[in-house]
Amino acid sequence: MAKSNIIRVGDVEILALSDGMLEFDLCNFFPTIPEEQWQPHAAKLTDEHKVRFNLGSYLIRGVHRASVVREAEHGEGTTETEPHVEPTIWPLVFAVSMIGLVVGALGATWALVEGGILLVVALVGWALDVRRQWQHHHAASAHVKDVA
Repeated sequence: MAKSNIIRVGDVEILALSDGMLEFDLCNFFPTIPEEQWQPHAAKLTDEHKVRFNLGSYLIRGVHRASVVREAEHGEGTTETEPHVEPTIWPLVFAVSMIGLVVGALGATWALVEGGILLVVALVGWALDVRRQWQHHHAASAHVKDVA
């Protein structure tokens, strides 16, 4: 991968990627335009008088700046971070509840009721998990500040 494929704008990196080249005959692709009208553009065509296109895309990457902003706001050496919520079962329960809601909407009333109940259970369970994680995080942060 050549370095010339990368453009940096501030903390954002833009990388040009190629999936290959697409080559086709202009007269087949544009059948209403006679071949002679392509002559002024001959320099842009291949030796076989075909046009070539790059099948490409761009990958855009950004550097996470939250810690830099936090340090600027709170002074250097700040250990304050956002808590990490551990993996839970609740996204799966959400998915199953959505299946119940869709099946219920299509006609099975019992599935609509069960899907609704599962949705409420998932919302409450996930909210409690996130709340517990934030409380644990704040308690840990207070302990770190007391030690320092």
